[in-house]
This record gives sequence, structure tokens and C-alpha cells, in this order.
Amino acid sequence: RRVTAAFTLSRPARVTAQVTTSTGRVVATLARNKKMPRGRKSVTWNGRSGKKLARAGTYYVTVTASSSLGRTALRDSVRVR
Repeated sequence: RRVTAAFTLSRPARVTAQVTTSTGRVVATLARNKKMPRGRKSVTWNGRSGKKLARAGTYYVTVTASSSLGRTALRDSVRVR
């Protein structure tokens, strides 16, 4: 049940990555305002919500990067069975 979200930073940025349900409830925080250098990066979700495996359903991985030039985000859906 591991899910990896890969992305590339064109410049150093502070990154926040979260897994949410379709209603917006945060299931897991993969990175919180973490300072990352430029280059190819990734975050991995182990399919858990706290200590329990996440229920079957659709989840969203959102990665937000903030730098001196502004903020950008990407969002992708993940189906857990």
C-alpha cells in the first residue's frame, strides 16, 4: 500500500505534503514546511492513517512548494483497495 509522489523543484522551497480524503480530512502529513533543495524529490505514504491501515477508497496527495517567488501545488488521486 505504499504510494510515492515524485516532483521536481526548480529552486529551493519549503514543502508541505498531505494525504486527504475526498471531504478534505487530513489522513497523513508526509512533510510539513520542510526545507528542500532544488532537484527531483519524492514523498511516500505508507497507506496508514495513524497506526491503522487506511480504509479502501480514494485519497488525494497534495504537495505544496513555497519559495520567495510564490507558491505552487500539485494534487493527484490515489485509489486504495
